[in-house]
Amino acid sequence: MHLIDTPGLSPDKRHLPDMDTLNYIKTRLKSMDRQIDGVIYLQRVMDLSNANYAVRNLDAFLNAFKSRGFRHVVVAATNWDRVTSEPDSSALEGYFYDHLDRECLAHSLGVRIQRARLRDSTDASWDLLENMRYVETPEPSPPPSPPPPSPASPLPSSPAPDGSWVLGSRDCEGSSSATTQDIRKDIKSRKGLFLY
Repeated sequence: MHLIDTPGLSPDKRHLPDMDTLNYIKTRLKSMDRQIDGVIYLQRVMDLSNANYAVRNLDAFLNAFKSRGFRHVVVAATNWDRVTSEPDSSALEGYFYDHLDRECLAHSLGVRIQRARLRDSTDASWDLLENMRYVETPEPSPPPSPPPPSPASPLPSSPAPDGSWVLGSRDCEGSSSATTQDIRKDIKSRKGLFLY
């Protein structure tokens, strides 16, 4: 799996999205004869009230990189460690995803948007990448049966029925889970190219 950072795509800029950044990435990928398989879109939980930025950025990604292989989008809400009122944040999250489902081009192009809550830990990031293994193929296929949870890996290895994941309930401290260690070992052998 290869990850490409997209610097300069920010809700603080006047002209969203930054087409120069997207065109640069597109040109580089074309020169390497590669296509984007998906996007991991990180959205701060405190910015969920303005879903228009996410819609514009995701639509720009979809238009710039549309291909048969571009089929997967994960929108992960970050900074949950800064949440002071869980009910208020959950309401904002619901509004955000409803707006995204209604306005984003993804569904009309056959691209499924998956959801995640990304906690502030290294393990949460690795868990997000671990879950990406279910969506790395260009053609949709059913995920393998998830293993039963164990004390070493209490997180689900597949999304909840609503298509969301809650990642990173563990701290950064302590030893990494067996799943995280396995991911770190074989990440180089994974196929797929994702923007984040």
